[in-house]
This record gives sequence, C-alpha cells and structure tokens, in this order.
Amino acid sequence: MKNLLLCCLAFTLFQIAYAQTPADTTATESPAGDFLSFAENYNAHAAYVNGNRWTTSTGNRSLGRGWKNVADEFKVSPEGEATFRLALAQRRIQPFYSIAGLGLMLGSLPLINTTTQFDWQTGLGIGMALGGFTLAFVGGKKARQSADNFERALWLRNRDEILRYTSPTYQPRLRYLYETETLYLTTNSYIKNGHEHKLGILGDKAAGEFRNIPTAWDMYKKYRTNQRLGAVVYAAGIAVMVASPSGFSSRSPAGPWMYFGGLVVSGAGFGIAASGRRFLREAVHLKNYTVLNQKMLRE
Repeated sequence: MKNLLLCCLAFTLFQIAYAQTPADTTATESPAGDFLSFAENYNAHAAYVNGNRWTTSTGNRSLGRGWKNVADEFKVSPEGEATFRLALAQRRIQPFYSIAGLGLMLGSLPLINTTTQFDWQTGLGIGMALGGFTLAFVGGKKARQSADNFERALWLRNRDEILRYTSPTYQPRLRYLYETETLYLTTNSYIKNGHEHKLGILGDKAAGEFRNIPTAWDMYKKYRTNQRLGAVVYAAGIAVMVASPSGFSSRSPAGPWMYFGGLVVSGAGFGIAASGRRFLREAVHLKNYTVLNQKMLRE
C-alpha cells in the first residue's frame, strides 16, 4: 500500500514540476492585388512557443513568470486575450490543488498500518491518501486545461495579428483559410477546422499533417524520435520501481535504492518526452505557414 502511495506521490511531483513552461500597433496593408508579401507578413507577426520561450522570426524571449512577459501580445485579439486570461487563472489555481494533494498523501503515510490489521487510524490514512490523490488529479487537470487554453489563445492571437497587416481585400479569404486549414495543439491532440484529432501513441496519428512539408516533417521526425527515447527510459524506470517492493520487505538496502533509482530514471524519461514538445510546436508553426502561403498564392 505504501509503495502504491509513493508512486502516486512521484506522479504528483512530476505534475508540479512540469505544469509551470509590445507589438507594433500601427496597421499596414499589403500592396493591392499582390499577395507575394504574405510570407513576410506571416514570418514577421506569427509566434510560437519553443520550450519556455516566445519565438518569432526576429528572435525569442522568455515567457516570464506567470507569462507576464507576453501578456501584452494577446491584446491585439479580444478573443485571444479572453482565452489567455482563462489559461492564466487556471495556471494560478493549479499549484494549490497539487500541493494540497501532495500534503495529504504525505500526511497519510504514518497512519497507514502495513500489517493485515485494519483499524480507524489506517482507515483515516487511506481516506487522506484518496483525498490527496483526488486533489492532485484535479490539479493535473487544471494544468492541462491551462496549457490547452494557452495554445488556443496563441492560435487566435496569430490569426488576428496577421489579419491586421493584411489588405482588407484578402482578409475574409485569409481568415477562412486560417480557421479551416491551420491547427494548434492540445495536451494529447490537435485541433483543426474546429475538430479534435488525437495525436496517437507517440504522436503517430499526426504524421499525415506534416508528411508533404519537408521542413515541418523534419521537425516532426525529431519529435517522434524524442518521444520514443523518453518512453523507453520512462518504462525502464517504472520497471525498476515495480521491482523494488521485494527489497523494501527485506532487510537488504537494495529496495529503497532501487525505488528511488527507478524514480529518477522515470523522471528523466518523462523530462525527455516533455522536452520533445518543442519540435512538434515548430512543426505546427511551419505547417501552418506553408499551407496558408501555398493556398493564398493560388488566389
């Protein structure tokens, strides 16, 4: 029972660790009847997040604590700003759930009796552990909702920022293409034309979105390689943790070392997989740019 609880504690710690990663206001227009400048428009004004950095063609900068360094970027889009504020509120409340859950699970450890005897103290400990796990689960859900809403806010911001620098003649067509042809990421899926599509195991179901765009395909393959490596390392760590209880039940010191060694290895695998997300974000950015540019130049 305690080993299971320790696994839950490890999961909660990972959640807490990984939940946390002014534009020119003068509108200009593209030359009437000439949309060859669209590529420059997109490159100059569209942004994506690479790791914990706000990235554009001119460079990158830190998002800042609580995303404070990029909050003004969303003011160009009322819908994007509202979604960003929702993401920020969810981000701020998430640690309270996770930390409260972690505290309850830690507090339950001394109360749980490892013998076969069941008493009120053990019952209280189990109740605290379940309550702590529930709070930690809610905290994890808040973190995912915050990340998903931030991705949508960025997608909306890019749409409205690009439209600001587009000739009114082309704005309706560009808006339609942007909303139907481009995509943005959520935790385990991507959104395109208002529909959710699962990324699949290690992102395999998204391959069709990038295969015909060489630059995006290269980034996507890096993401897949990173995911495979992270999964292997994570599985190895979990295997060591699962094997460790036999060591805990004996007098051999190998058990605790196996458990905490497995914890470190699984954490490393989780970190490797999480870090690969930057390649997928860049692949999405390149795919969106290419598909919009190709379709607009056909007009």
